[in-house]
Amino acid sequence: LKLDPVSRADVEAGSAGLDAILAHDEPRRTTGNDEGPTVADLMNKSGEYLPAPLVRLVVALKLASLAQGMSGARWELVQALETCLAQDLLPAMPSQSDSHRFALAHIFGLLTGAGEAESGGVRGPASKALRKAGYRPLTLSATEKTAILSGAQVGTAYALAGLFEAERVFQSGLVASAISAQAGVGAPASIHPRIPILHRHPGEIEVAAALRMLVPTTEASAAPDRTLQLASADVRRAQPGMGACLDLLRQAGETLQRETNAVTEQRLVIWQTEEIVDSVADVSSVALAANLIAIALREIGALSERRILALNGRAGRSKAGENGAATAPSNMAAAFVAENRERACAVRVKGDDATANRDGVRRLLPMAGTAALVIAIEILAAQASNAEVADDAIGPLDKVLRFIRETVPPSGGKGQVTAAGLATAADLVRSGAIAAAPDLALPSLLPAPREAAPFDLGRAPSGNKAATRISSA
Repeated sequence: LKLDPVSRADVEAGSAGLDAILAHDEPRRTTGNDEGPTVADLMNKSGEYLPAPLVRLVVALKLASLAQGMSGARWELVQALETCLAQDLLPAMPSQSDSHRFALAHIFGLLTGAGEAESGGVRGPASKALRKAGYRPLTLSATEKTAILSGAQVGTAYALAGLFEAERVFQSGLVASAISAQAGVGAPASIHPRIPILHRHPGEIEVAAALRMLVPTTEASAAPDRTLQLASADVRRAQPGMGACLDLLRQAGETLQRETNAVTEQRLVIWQTEEIVDSVADVSSVALAANLIAIALREIGALSERRILALNGRAGRSKAGENGAATAPSNMAAAFVAENRERACAVRVKGDDATANRDGVRRLLPMAGTAALVIAIEILAAQASNAEVADDAIGPLDKVLRFIRETVPPSGGKGQVTAAGLATAADLVRSGAIAAAPDLALPSLLPAPREAAPFDLGRAPSGNKAATRISSA
């Protein structure tokens, strides 16, 4: 991570502006000396620590905010944060903090040498880590202390981490639905390609296009078996359902992108007009975005569970004697989906309620992990129902199935899922390895280019003036 050189001018202008304000406004010299717990009290937490990637994201967001020059921080402080990130020197943040202010206090402790630091997976005193890196602890002003201890960076980092994991789970869910289709449950390509275009939802259009690339274009089974017809419907439901989830994730992503670039510290220095103003500590936007991500994760898992039931129904018809083994994965998936359904209940959005907002964003990573387990169960069940892949097969799903068979430990028998196999498959889902296996550009948080999205249905008939008017509007 490297700052834009222009940011130094902004930071120095803000710092100079603060000095000018304090020079002719004596009462404001106490700015930043807020009542409340001391930094030592805030840092007095124990227990498990946050993972380094999440801490790195928190520090990067704090750096992006301070680098805009509206918090009164000196360039020396901003540069120190940039250097810590460049050298992978991070504060050790306990995960059981009562509020985000407690977590931010550990950034203060790192810079001043009063806390703990983590580098390369090794934790130790921050003062020792700074000396080893060739730096001395900083002496920070009251304004800088307030700037570090306030802000929405922790909640935003949790929400972003949940969003990124949800994207990988979503893409793996697409691959899983394609494997289920190839296993004989039904072909997503059987839906007419113009139907999602007529529905007008970008996510559904892109999902349909991706499934057509993953699954060879074949006609849906015309078998009169009612169970098979219902199973085919469950697989085809991946198009509108997963498309809606993609649209929700993108909407949440747009909100979090704005929040990433926001300045949310408690006290702001408007140096252009020589003002020091108190900001509003409200993170309603992050809380609402977290609700959208939670709903998407809940639905991704629920759609996968329905396909698992369809797969097991087909397995039960083909080998009735193995029905008990076939339903075991369904029972596991149902339990995981129920767990996420409870977590996805919308958290009341109250911008100044630290506890509610904290819980609203912190549920996302566990929800992504649970949804990954459901997708993993579907992948293992569908993979067992697929025929053996020839070594020279080069289709997108052939690559996925070959990758799974080479990576995931074998199951105990037909229709069974072992703990080791499930854990390995879930890790592949969360890491994005399953989504990367087909070697295709799957739908992501970034919308497809306008020219690449098949919105055009062709020219309307000359007599269809209503369609022409709607198109013009």
